[in-house]
Amino acid sequence: MWVVCQVEILALLRSQAAVRTVLTNPPRTLKTTYQRILKEIDTENSQWVRKAFKLIVSEPNLTATQLCKQISGEDIVVTEDMVLDRCGSLITKSADGLYFEFSHYTVREFLRSSVVETSPLSRYSLAGVKG
Repeated sequence: MWVVCQVEILALLRSQAAVRTVLTNPPRTLKTTYQRILKEIDTENSQWVRKAFKLIVSEPNLTATQLCKQISGEDIVVTEDMVLDRCGSLITKSADGLYFEFSHYTVREFLRSSVVETSPLSRYSLAGVKG
């Protein structure tokens, strides 16, 4: 999982300088990799990304289309491609392509951990979310 995340992070970078920076200082653990991915989510998308995480846990039978409708707001219509793009390698589509799911069980564990709950990334915390 760590390698997949690193490759996806590198693929999103737009300059050689950014690639060099990441390659000279890669995250050493899944935890730091996940933290880096969450830090890259811009403020304007963080609220609906948080809602997507919560729905994946609390309502796992929502189709990807239903989830997108629930997280869209007055100012933004969230598409399936936007979810996959903004959530980095934390979320993927199910094998049948109908649902969103966390790409690995460690993503859910991380988002429920005290590391997230007590950090500047606490807006993404799923501690206490049933499911």
